[in-house]
Amino acid sequence: MARKPILIDRGKLRAEVRKLGKERVFYMLDDAIELLPVWFRVLSATAEPEEYAKRIIAMLSRHYSYGREKMLAIARRTATTHQRKALAEVEGA
Repeated sequence: MARKPILIDRGKLRAEVRKLGKERVFYMLDDAIELLPVWFRVLSATAEPEEYAKRIIAMLSRHYSYGREKMLAIARRTATTHQRKALAEVEGA
């Protein structure tokens, strides 16, 4: 069965982040690491390969360095082929 694409209204998402405040959103992610794989799926469905790679690396570097390798493995599995390639390039840089 084919996976249905996730449709995200970026305007609404940005409005929600502004309403909560970026720091609050990151704090919530720190406290709820189980949300990261969900965020990876949403990001994979909405971001270009380079953006996906940069945002994954930045998020993990800033907010989850302890379990970085485990989360990178999940991010790789979630990524498209092109995103996986971009992730490898960003990691190697």
